[in-house]
Amino acid sequence: MKHLLMIPALTLSFSALGSTVIAEVPIYSEEDSILTIPAIDLPGKPGAFQDVELELGSNNLWQLNDVIEAKRNESIQKVELVQTSTFPVQAFLKISGEYMHGCARTGQTHAAWDGSKLVISSYYENNEWVRNPEKTLCLAAITSFSFVYPLPVYGLPAGEYRYEVNGEFSGSVKLTQSNVYESSSPAN
Repeated sequence: MKHLLMIPALTLSFSALGSTVIAEVPIYSEEDSILTIPAIDLPGKPGAFQDVELELGSNNLWQLNDVIEAKRNESIQKVELVQTSTFPVQAFLKISGEYMHGCARTGQTHAAWDGSKLVISSYYENNEWVRNPEKTLCLAAITSFSFVYPLPVYGLPAGEYRYEVNGEFSGSVKLTQSNVYESSSPAN
């Protein structure tokens, strides 16, 4: 039986794969004493480490079994803001580009607030090409990609909020009024 275990010392992220957002949380298996953490943020690099696996040893210390240092998607060519005019405001980033060979795939996208700036990191899928590029043969084919990433703007007070994608693309979302219904409280 799997149990959920939350670790407050780690900053965990929401992931976007294509246009689907998946809320990922750590999973602890009592059977084999394995804790799987979907992603761990570094300052300025949300989701930098992915698929982290820790095992609880007989001495009650955690041992790192596996971790993937995610590779940022360097094939992004364009980031467009799409913002609704209705209340509450919704904002999305349409992220697109071209892969220069057949091995690259769009992986997870993570975001973390740094003051009023949302730092977003989009990664390649953690496939064999990312793990062992020198041992992987790839088809020489240009492949276009595009996906939509929802920005977490509900609950924010009025103001201008900057975003930055992979340190290369930036822009801002302007909220002319508090983006929360008066009768509700923003989720933390």
